Amino acid sequence: MIGKQVAHYEVIRHLGTGGMGEVYQATDLKLGRSVAIKVLPGGFSHDSDRVARFSREARLLASLNHPNVAQIYGIEQSGEIRCIVMELVEGETLQARLRRGPIPVDECLTIAKQIAEALEAAHEQGVIHRDLKPGNVMLTADGKVKVLDFGLARAYDTNPSSASLSDSPTMVLTAPTNAGIILGTAAYMSPEQARGKVVDKRADIWAFGCVCYEMLTGKRMFDGENVSDTLAAVLRGEPDWAALPVETPAAIRRLLRRSLSREWRTRLADIADARLEIEEAGREESLPVPASRRRDYTWVAVTAVLLLVTIGLGVWALRQQPDARAIVRFDVPPPDGVTDISSARLSPDGHFLAFAATSGGKRRLWIRSLEGGASEVMQDTEGIGPDFFWAPDSMRIAFSAEGKLKIISAEGGPPRVLTTLPSDAPYTGTWGANGDILLGERNANADLVQVMPNRAAPAGLLRVSVDGGQPVPASELDGSLNEQFHTFPYFLPDGRHYLFMAGGLESASYVGRLDSNERVPLPGIASAAAYSPSGHLIFIRDGNLVAQTFDADHLKLSGQPVALVEGFVRPGLRAGSFSLSLSGDLSYWLGGRERSTLVWYDRSGKELGVAAPTAVYVNPELSKDDRYVAWDEGPFASTDISVRDFDRDLTTRFTTMTGSEGLPQWSPDGRSIIFVAQAGNLYRLGFGVVDTPVLLLKSDVLKLPTDWSIDGLFLAYISSDDVWLLRLADRKVIRVTDTPFVEDTARISPDGRWIAYQSNQGGVNRPHDVYLQSLSGAGTKVTISTLGGYTPRWRRDGKELYYLAPDLMLMAVSVNLEGNLPVIDAPRALFQTRASRFLSREFAVSRDGRFLLRQVEAVAPIRVILNWTEELKRIVSTK
Repeated sequence: MIGKQVAHYEVIRHLGTGGMGEVYQATDLKLGRSVAIKVLPGGFSHDSDRVARFSREARLLASLNHPNVAQIYGIEQSGEIRCIVMELVEGETLQARLRRGPIPVDECLTIAKQIAEALEAAHEQGVIHRDLKPGNVMLTADGKVKVLDFGLARAYDTNPSSASLSDSPTMVLTAPTNAGIILGTAAYMSPEQARGKVVDKRADIWAFGCVCYEMLTGKRMFDGENVSDTLAAVLRGEPDWAALPVETPAAIRRLLRRSLSREWRTRLADIADARLEIEEAGREESLPVPASRRRDYTWVAVTAVLLLVTIGLGVWALRQQPDARAIVRFDVPPPDGVTDISSARLSPDGHFLAFAATSGGKRRLWIRSLEGGASEVMQDTEGIGPDFFWAPDSMRIAFSAEGKLKIISAEGGPPRVLTTLPSDAPYTGTWGANGDILLGERNANADLVQVMPNRAAPAGLLRVSVDGGQPVPASELDGSLNEQFHTFPYFLPDGRHYLFMAGGLESASYVGRLDSNERVPLPGIASAAAYSPSGHLIFIRDGNLVAQTFDADHLKLSGQPVALVEGFVRPGLRAGSFSLSLSGDLSYWLGGRERSTLVWYDRSGKELGVAAPTAVYVNPELSKDDRYVAWDEGPFASTDISVRDFDRDLTTRFTTMTGSEGLPQWSPDGRSIIFVAQAGNLYRLGFGVVDTPVLLLKSDVLKLPTDWSIDGLFLAYISSDDVWLLRLADRKVIRVTDTPFVEDTARISPDGRWIAYQSNQGGVNRPHDVYLQSLSGAGTKVTISTLGGYTPRWRRDGKELYYLAPDLMLMAVSVNLEGNLPVIDAPRALFQTRASRFLSREFAVSRDGRFLLRQVEAVAPIRVILNWTEELKRIVSTK
């Protein structure tokens, strides 16, 4: 951005980063003045409703012409860049001033009065700040106070009871759950904000009280070791009133108590009243508290008796009531431009959340403080595998990339190589308290219930010291159990024992021990698992994320597992993105449930219109006459297939079976659909008629249908990472590929002689390409993509193949299939999409060459539950 010209502004230097965008100093080339430019996330430009709402709110904020409010000059747009032009305020923030200690009472009142005047001006215009804190208050050299960053503000409803929770920008409801996105800062958040309730201007009054308290005492009123403790204090704690300086005027003490009433109905109702109290206090003589310091032994005796009584009542109350900590649920949104998330991990101390996410076709490591602020990408982490793990000190993160195990500081900087790994496969791992690291390959089968024999070289866990050196074997496979790999290690607190999963024809989980082949089985567990200091194991069963009591000293499970998150992953998967902190927090990611729209595009990328309104669309598939589109709701439990009639603008539910149905494939005549259901079996069901599902193919291995040939003879499907054909006339199964790699998304050519699919046989630096293989038995195989590719689709006449490049550019390849060998032209870029690679089936092609793309509104956020064991108690108590 430096040196770049945005409209008629020349960008000079970067000033900082906030939750709502990057801030730069710039020069107004027309007026010759210095300004501040806040560049907003690119996602604004692609969301017309969001742009319109933002423009309305920015115009409203521009009306706040007050000497204590940083002025907004206007809105500018240059290409994809949208920004706010603001007054440049120079000085130091109140936060920086407070680092030097508390502020004298007289100076504090002067600052507080100006903050109150700024809020009063905003509230009169129907605007609330929602993120008032010392970092958003600037102190200029001439003693002027400027309140900055009304970036979270919006017009508030004068009748809060009529508002919906989804209208609150502090906690944005993500139906069908009750979790929200915390956009404010925990230490200054009002109790109603922390609970995700509707807020009005009294939320600003609470934050104002917090800021005043901090100015007088030099410390935050509510603080904790992590965001969990801070929010718990906000919801239940009491301010330390004794910390106020003795010279604090009585009127200010009274003002603080009224501003900081936890019940918003009894809180000070108007900031103008606070301003009047401050002005009155400035005219009063400051009186010390207490008023007299004379020795009054009678008073001391009475006080002592009262103190003893109070302590006794407190102890009695503690014995009568359980220690109920606050349960707080919130969502961490992915950064703008992120198209999928492969894993998210809380730091052990609960301060940070790290996640591996893809943007611009590159997967990198990101980190975000749970105390507030924006997510930041970590330097030189391109090529990171789908998993990573924290050091016990919460200061470092280890990950595999390009056949190396690397370690990076959580504070940033380039990673260092710890050791070379025996293969280019991605690894999952765990970092023990004694400096040992355990690693397990996360191969193509690691996530599945069952794996095919001889799919890869057998691999046990590896062990490496944090000081470096070559990895050495840490576990041995049990041949009698047909084990093929060990993976998902997780150290228990003693740093010697660890959890792990053994994969084979049947998977199982165990407790292992360093320097020993002994293992203890974990009955009923066959998935990735994590240990909580509360004495529980968290793992996956039947697609649900569950918790079960576990004695780490005696290595024994007890009680029954309790479902924490139902439908966490598709039944049949043994891994998902979840993590625990030592401070009692739980995080998980429900990828694939994002709300989206189906949009028509032409070859140039011009949007032709919305084909289907906002809903959960996954795996869209057009009928052969383009009149209908069928889709499912993602790889989760209890999802159905729906169909939309474009001519009638009508959406209907197609399947009603028990469990999950998905991956619909239309018959050539449009009269029936084949789909996967009930543990991976293939069914056919008539469309537009009264019919019952017919079982086509049943086995013990998951089968994923990908195409129904134009002649109606064959169904292509994926099973055990290979391509297969089902001949529908006699239900004969034909194997097409037999490789140790992962094949997916097979599509039969319109003439029935060829099949296109994607495979990861290119290696770690080029994980997927599109291939074309003969179905005639000639064994011909041609690589279609040149720089990687996903999701092949045929043009209806078979003369062109389309696919998504790693950067999600839609590519086209001319293909001549008339001879025995195909003639393939070089791929051509058509247009940049905003598809997601997470589910790998993101677009369809109509007969007339239009493209139907699934446009995700936003990648699913990462869910965080603070004090999750209290949630567990609540679930158990309701059963």
